[in-house]
Amino acid sequence: MTATLTPPDAPDATHLGGPARRVSRVFTRHRRLGLVSTLTAPVTWLLVVYIGSLLFLVVTAFFTLDPVTQKPTSELTLDNIDVAFTTTTFLKTVGWSVLIALGVTLVCFAIALPLAFYIAKLAKPWARRSLIVATTLPLWAGYLVKGYAWRAMLSPGNKFSATGGGGVLDSTIGWTPGFGKTAIVITLAYQWLPYMVLPIYAGLDRLPGSLLDASADLGGRPWRT
Repeated sequence: MTATLTPPDAPDATHLGGPARRVSRVFTRHRRLGLVSTLTAPVTWLLVVYIGSLLFLVVTAFFTLDPVTQKPTSELTLDNIDVAFTTTTFLKTVGWSVLIALGVTLVCFAIALPLAFYIAKLAKPWARRSLIVATTLPLWAGYLVKGYAWRAMLSPGNKFSATGGGGVLDSTIGWTPGFGKTAIVITLAYQWLPYMVLPIYAGLDRLPGSLLDASADLGGRPWRT
């Protein structure tokens, strides 16, 4: 019969690992708990700041405005809602906003899909990193900075000025869309394009290459694949 001797100062196996390690084990065993703990703080912040501000905006629409200060008073009214849904100017503004949003979405999708596919499936590994950095590079600049940059590029020429006074496009190619709705679509598409390229790239990057090979073996042409 063999006996195992344990030194008197050896730690007990039941006490190995501190509180941090025990918590880590709990999260390792329960994946959903880890997901909830990771997303709770940002989702809560989003609900409080974004959704909360929208709800506050809706609530203030039911209060009468002071004719002098134009600030909400304590008197409730439905006149503001009636004006918003019956005034032609407001309805046109909403309609054009929706159309511009759809136009920006289509432009971003038309550019983002082939670009993301090329980065995920066709580009070399060393070029892939460079293209991803180039795609996210506009995000390093501020929103207003990019807006003013496009304003300088799209600025129309002034026929009453000796130098013309046009922007980059007008001075180089002699044409610019000016400050109309086309310019708005171009500027917003530039602002939001990275946010469409990255998720499409992430999805295509997880797509097995064997599926593309199988499509080609079954007679699928590139566009159909």
